[in-house]
Parts: sequence; C-alpha cells; structure tokens
Amino acid sequence: MSKPVALDINDMPWGDWPEGWPGNDGLVRWKRLVKGGGMFSGIMEFQPGGVWIAHHHAEAEIYYFTSGSGIIEVAGETFEARPGLAVFIPGNATHRTENTGTEPLCLFYVFPTEVIEDIQYIFD
Repeated sequence: MSKPVALDINDMPWGDWPEGWPGNDGLVRWKRLVKGGGMFSGIMEFQPGGVWIAHHHAEAEIYYFTSGSGIIEVAGETFEARPGLAVFIPGNATHRTENTGTEPLCLFYVFPTEVIEDIQYIFD
C-alpha cells in the first residue's frame, strides 16, 4: 500500500535539462513532485517564447495549465493553453507546448508511472 505524500513545491529544486536533449534554450524548466501509487507528477514553467519541442512517448500524460497563455499541439490538434485547461495526451501522441504570451506559462503534469527515468522520449 502506498503512503500519503505532501510536499511544498517551494522546497523542491528545479530539475536539470537532461544531457543530449534538444531545445535547451533556458526558457523551459520543471520540478519533479510527487510519486506513488503507480503515478508521477511535476510542474513545468515556460518563460515567454519557451517551447517544449515536439516529442512523444509510450505513456499517456495529463497536463493541467495553471497560469499564462500559449498553445499546445497534440496529435495534429492545437489548443489554447490557459489557466484551467486540462489536456489528456494519449500514449505515443506527438505533442508540443509553446508560451506565446508575456508571462510565464505553467502546467502540472501526471504520468502513469512512478519512475520518470523509464519514460523514453522520442523527439520528432
């Protein structure tokens, strides 16, 4: 049985951009948050002009946008990224996120795995 976990996001460090990944322009960063019960979560922050380039992975993913404005493209469909928007990204669906606004674009994400390192990112 999993145990409850409560973390203060302000106590969590920003993650390093993985070596060899494209798109390291310094405008996108993330924090890994809670894992347990077969799930993993975190947040991403995009500075104005920041782009998380097109990629896919076998695992499905959920995004929930908390601030800012931009676009998210999933499997050829484009959605306006804004606070309150929740997006289900099917497994193996190519997706891309871009901050088109003047303020940071932030989202909360969830994967159906506890080991983020097991996710194989394929850049399209």
